[in-house]
Amino acid sequence: MCELLIKMGLISKPDGDSHISVRAPITRADILHPCDVAEDVAIAYGYNNIQRSLPKSATISGEQ
Repeated sequence: MCELLIKMGLISKPDGDSHISVRAPITRADILHPCDVAEDVAIAYGYNNIQRSLPKSATISGEQ
């Protein structure tokens, strides 16, 4: 995953067994929240390469 983050211009390194330390350089003003980092990983990996699956829990939605 660090390789994907570096590919997107983010500074990353492993931080423990299951954590990654990520820093955004000043040139990446679009990185504001952790979800922005997750989006960059998805873009670098390729949206079409993500396997589709149904949610493991049943949910019901509706208008509020």
